[in-house]
Amino acid sequence: MEDSNNTVNQNYDSDRDEIDIKSFFKIFKRGKNLIFGIVLSSTLVTGLYSFITKPKWSGSFNIVVKKNSQDSSGINPLENYGIFNEIINNDENETQRLILKSPSVLMPVFNFVKNYYEYKNINIDKLSFKEWVDDNLIIDFENNSSVLKVEYINEDKKLIKEALELISSKYKAYSKRDTEKQITKTIKYLKKQTKLMKEKSLNSMKAFNEFSINNGLGSIDGFVGLGPSVSLGGDPSGRELMNKLGNPGAEKYTENLRANKIFQADTISNSKAGMRYEAQFEMLMDYEAQFVDLSSKLKPNSNTLKELKSNIENLRDSLKRPNEILLEYRRLKLEASRNEGILQELESSLQVLELNKIKAPDPWEMISVPTIDSNPIFPKKERLIIGSLIISLIIGYLIAFIKEKSTGKIFELSEYKFLIKYKYLDTIYRNNIKVNTNIIDNLIDINDNVALVELSDNFLGNQIPKKQELFKEEREFCFVNLKDIETLSKFKKIILITEGGIIAKANIHLIEKYLIPYEKTILGWFYLD
Repeated sequence: MEDSNNTVNQNYDSDRDEIDIKSFFKIFKRGKNLIFGIVLSSTLVTGLYSFITKPKWSGSFNIVVKKNSQDSSGINPLENYGIFNEIINNDENETQRLILKSPSVLMPVFNFVKNYYEYKNINIDKLSFKEWVDDNLIIDFENNSSVLKVEYINEDKKLIKEALELISSKYKAYSKRDTEKQITKTIKYLKKQTKLMKEKSLNSMKAFNEFSINNGLGSIDGFVGLGPSVSLGGDPSGRELMNKLGNPGAEKYTENLRANKIFQADTISNSKAGMRYEAQFEMLMDYEAQFVDLSSKLKPNSNTLKELKSNIENLRDSLKRPNEILLEYRRLKLEASRNEGILQELESSLQVLELNKIKAPDPWEMISVPTIDSNPIFPKKERLIIGSLIISLIIGYLIAFIKEKSTGKIFELSEYKFLIKYKYLDTIYRNNIKVNTNIIDNLIDINDNVALVELSDNFLGNQIPKKQELFKEEREFCFVNLKDIETLSKFKKIILITEGGIIAKANIHLIEKYLIPYEKTILGWFYLD
């Protein structure tokens, strides 16, 4: 049972789809004059417009934007994680794109364009910077890369070329300006740090030498050197420090450098600082050796051992003070060495930066020169005409459909079947008399007296329909309208006939009411196609 119902439903859906498609083409056929009129008019207007309108051209160039933005520490903690790195790059691209579209970069180009328009006697009273950028410029990165495409659209090829060249030069100047500003800022910072470190290094050196002289730890003239020079390690040219200081985290980096770097210095054993106390140390060692030797030969309470033990303790007490002096000597020397090393690195980095400032910094790399496309971007004549054709066909069909519906008349056989209460007999055809005659011969006898009632708005207006050749000549039918409706009682059989678009829905039910007295003799109705 379920399979049977499914089959019925499928057949119904299939018939319905077929009816919908046929209805679509029938509406198109009935409204073809209106539709073709709209299509022809629209296509002609579009074609004329595409030929008389002034074409717009496009020119462009590409540059590689070098990113140098970093966080305050100079290190991006998320740069090793793909998704975060992609987000950061997208944000940087969007920031750069907005900067390059801003008045601070493009205002000179805008002023040049206004002057050009004034020279050409073009009214620019309502032209604003934002409107100019939105209407003429397309600035965007290619596929989330660092390649920036700058496209300029205008009707004047000469203006496009000159504007693009000016934009290119302004972008180069912007990249140089940004780099130079960063270098100048870093040089200023390094000079300040160098001045402070010179004073600090000088003070530490003075303190070290004064301590050495006061305690007799220097050479004959009392001056003590620091020994081998100390660097920060691994970067004698200062380039690494210069790179680190060239960002907003420079100060933090320098503090970390001062706090955490391990500086190399010669040890206390390699200096002559301890020579002053060498005799006392040797005497202590001699007493200790004698004590060990005699302690195995003499009794513990021997006067000799007591005297040696007393001498050893006295010497040890006297050497406590020199040990403290030597530790302080080592501390002061290490501090002076560290300060001198930092000063050398700062001076080296400053020299590198000042040399780089003298040389012109590399601008963003141009990977294409400004060029103008060989074909205009607007109007695209073929595309416009084809698009107009398609759109006008759709609009024309919709107008024809709405026009049909607005009349309230019936155009489809399926709708007639739903509205007419009498039996549907068959469909007959205007240009096929033979088929029509065969159809009616199966319904009535050739000698039957038959009346035809046309279901149309003309029936109510007492208008007799035009005579149509629908059946063979030996078949005679009488058309009856409302005026002669009483004559229907004389006929043995009555057949109704209708066609699309000749009667409104409301009038069908009205005519049926007039036909109530003759229902028994009404066989059904034909649809004329």
